[in-house]
Amino acid sequence: MVLLDTGAQPLILGVQFAKKMHMFDSKLWKSMWQICTANGSVEEVFGESSYFIALNFNEGTNQEFFLQIRCLVTNATNYNVFIGQEALFPPGFTTNNWFEHVYY
Repeated sequence: MVLLDTGAQPLILGVQFAKKMHMFDSKLWKSMWQICTANGSVEEVFGESSYFIALNFNEGTNQEFFLQIRCLVTNATNYNVFIGQEALFPPGFTTNNWFEHVYY
């Protein structure tokens, strides 16, 4: 499962996905990050990837955008990839905080 969250900062991989992609243990740098979740709990950060992860947005279109970014690996098991602002804002993702009121 891939989650997009403009309220979060880093790009995060869950530990099971990181192991499956052979990105665990020796390929991680020690990280000073601490992840505080929306419900107030803290996720353990095992480390940061020692090399860049490639993300490709709008693949095959004239608006294709390629981004290389490092990611954190956490003990999360409820998602594979969690994409935050660090990866969403460079290609132009924005949020709309305005709500339309519909009256009947």
